[in-house]
Amino acid sequence: MAETSAEPGSHPGSGGIDVRYDELDLLLAPYRQTPDGARRLLGEVRFDAGDRYRPDGVDYWFRWSPSR
Repeated sequence: MAETSAEPGSHPGSGGIDVRYDELDLLLAPYRQTPDGARRLLGEVRFDAGDRYRPDGVDYWFRWSPSR
């Protein structure tokens, strides 16, 4: 198996690498604008003191709140 490594600027998202990707990027650009009235939220993760892996779920919770 040959080893490969990514070079800076070699990802199609950098532009100029893949013509199809560049065309799609241009077509989708208007839909990637932040809508008027958009809110910025802050995510908070907390871990409890329980076991890391357990049958009833994970040992953390997540909460969204408005950013300040």
